[in-house]
Amino acid sequence: MAESAAKGLIKTILPERNSFNYVKLDMATATLKELGDELSFLPLGEEKKVVVAANFFYLNKSRSDLKPKKGDDDSEFFRYVKDPDPSIDLFILVLDNAIDATKNNKYYDALLKANAKMKEVTPLSPQDWLRRLETAFAKRGIEIETKALYELNNRIQGDYSAFLSETQKLFAYSNGNKITKDDVEKLVTKPLEDDNFALSKALIKGDISKALSIYKDFKIAGYEPIMLARGLANQFRFLNQVSFLSNQGYEKEKIASILLSKPIRVEIALSNLDKMHIDTCQKALESLYEYEYGVLSGKMDPDIGFSLFLSTFEL
Repeated sequence: MAESAAKGLIKTILPERNSFNYVKLDMATATLKELGDELSFLPLGEEKKVVVAANFFYLNKSRSDLKPKKGDDDSEFFRYVKDPDPSIDLFILVLDNAIDATKNNKYYDALLKANAKMKEVTPLSPQDWLRRLETAFAKRGIEIETKALYELNNRIQGDYSAFLSETQKLFAYSNGNKITKDDVEKLVTKPLEDDNFALSKALIKGDISKALSIYKDFKIAGYEPIMLARGLANQFRFLNQVSFLSNQGYEKEKIASILLSKPIRVEIALSNLDKMHIDTCQKALESLYEYEYGVLSGKMDPDIGFSLFLSTFEL
């Protein structure tokens, strides 16, 4: 969706593009030095240049398996951001549920100070994710069973970081062989959705003591709090999607079809939404993102932070 939104803007800036005036880098593999180099020169004979930094994971708010390259040089990138060449336009695509919009993120801070224009686009639907997964395997020339594709889609839960890491895992495992549902079940981590259902149910009922008791049982069973937080985020994200589609006038059967879910799950979600304030889901998601950032940045204790989220949850 981010790429589609960018294409329209790019076309107005660069009606006729070629290999000299248009450069797209996938930051999952490209370096910041390469990006900086592209931003530092305009090819001879060209009046305008567009550089697209796709999958700019440096701004991801959720956990990413992608890490900055050791010894990478981002000085030219920051030079451009501070004093951009009017002949060169930079498009940064962040494929995550939210941007790490904190001053602790030097990339966001630099873009904010430069008054960069930022636009949020609608997340991919489950059907869009299916198509993206199918395309990813087709480009690699790797066959995957339909059942395996649906199971993989169900397990990554619309998480772009999971999409990258789990598909790479399956690509390496395939070795030219067809990927089966058994392969996906064996290699791809199953979401904690079923286990988290009891936790989210207690929260939605407003039973905080029950939620804390369930969390205690999870800890005894060896569950990591950050994984429980991600599972809860998936639950609230699903409620958000159901709420949006319901407000658009869709019936539960159609909502289930769009979200590739069972009608009974949609029915339960609609019932739960009736008990909640309209902003509850979004606030819960924001709190869970802040929790994960705090844990991953070493500023928050995982157990204390998650216990605090549960104990202060409000409908």
